[in-house]
Amino acid sequence: MTTVDEVDNKEFPALSKSKENINNLYIGGDRNMNGVLLDAYQDGIKDGIEQGIEQGIEKGLEQGKINLLINMFNDKKISAQESADYLGISVDEFLKLVNK
Repeated sequence: MTTVDEVDNKEFPALSKSKENINNLYIGGDRNMNGVLLDAYQDGIKDGIEQGIEQGIEKGLEQGKINLLINMFNDKKISAQESADYLGISVDEFLKLVNK
């Protein structure tokens, strides 16, 4: 396989599939843009993973605070009102979290 257009080579099925996948990223214009499009695609995936990790950490920290306050409330070390105030929610909303 010596050209970008040659993607169906029975001797090299995995390589053929890889080249076909790269060709499928082609959006128009010069076929030499495939590498640029692939780089942009891979950068997009990397950015998405990084954003997902950041959002996961933020969500985990928030859930950790909620769990800590629920545990403290259940151990009678903090009131429902204090817990709700700390989270910025109503007492009813906090109690719904406790009873989940």
